[in-house]
Amino acid sequence: MISRSNLSPTVYLTPEIYALAEVFVMPDSTLLTLLRRAYSKIPENYPASPTLYTGFYQESTSDENGDLITLVEAELAVYKEAYDKKREAPGQVEILKSRIKQLQASNIFSVDGAFLSVDADDVLQRTDYINPSHFKDYNYDFLGIKSQKGKECYSIEFRSARKDSISRGEILIDKESLAYISFETESENPGNSQSIIGVIKPVEAKKKIVYERLNGIWYLKHASSRVKHEHWRLKSVRHSSADFITTTIQTDSVIPIPVDKRLEHMSPIELITDKYDPKGWTDSDILAGENQAELGFQFSTDEASALFNQNVRPKLSFAQTGMIQR
Repeated sequence: MISRSNLSPTVYLTPEIYALAEVFVMPDSTLLTLLRRAYSKIPENYPASPTLYTGFYQESTSDENGDLITLVEAELAVYKEAYDKKREAPGQVEILKSRIKQLQASNIFSVDGAFLSVDADDVLQRTDYINPSHFKDYNYDFLGIKSQKGKECYSIEFRSARKDSISRGEILIDKESLAYISFETESENPGNSQSIIGVIKPVEAKKKIVYERLNGIWYLKHASSRVKHEHWRLKSVRHSSADFITTTIQTDSVIPIPVDKRLEHMSPIELITDKYDPKGWTDSDILAGENQAELGFQFSTDEASALFNQNVRPKLSFAQTGMIQR
């Protein structure tokens, strides 16, 4: 309390310094120019000839309570065409080995999951939000400079301008090469719950794609997908999770996967994968330790092994006439 006095009080302030985050400002015209340049440099930043990937794949489905219905793991061979232009059929998939655990009875299965490394590759697919022909359908904001594994990147946010669906996400572009380093996207399509015929599409979806540089060229390293299906033809809500991590890349003398070994795009992997036999399966160590948390796979190697070794006997197996979701 300051007592009354005829003297003018002297007040001393103690200075305190706060460090503010760096602020970046980029005009819309400059931002769109940056996005166009990144798109135009795809042919020089990504493989100019076919590539053969080998990778580890994990897929699961759960009910509305989060209880697991199925778990699938596989080693996949993935053939990809060159990135110089978009192709009608840009990739092929072969199952090298696989295992499945069914913890609940179900006649609903997913399609396209094993093609995650092809379908989710937004650079290979020339997805709309990076394609200058579709810039008018999105709003873009520059978020600033981020560091990604020691590389400085432009961080750009996009949002769909359409009213019938919502899609948004973040694009990271390498500052040096202008290559796309990663995409993280979210979409909501409530209208999919009312579709009459055809494959049941998700009402919500989250996706992440990460690329890695090798000898000056960028290759897909990791892709993940988390989706929610809610539909009048389903008895309850379904959740699906899928992840792919590249383990090896072949760039020389790459040939397409033989036709008799290719997985059909609309073939549910649940129907053709092998029943789990501990005598014929060697666990992959790709998800051991901290790597699992960094990659964001749903289950680590130890967690998946525990699930596969549970003694569960569902009353029903997958039916060929079951409903299909994607």
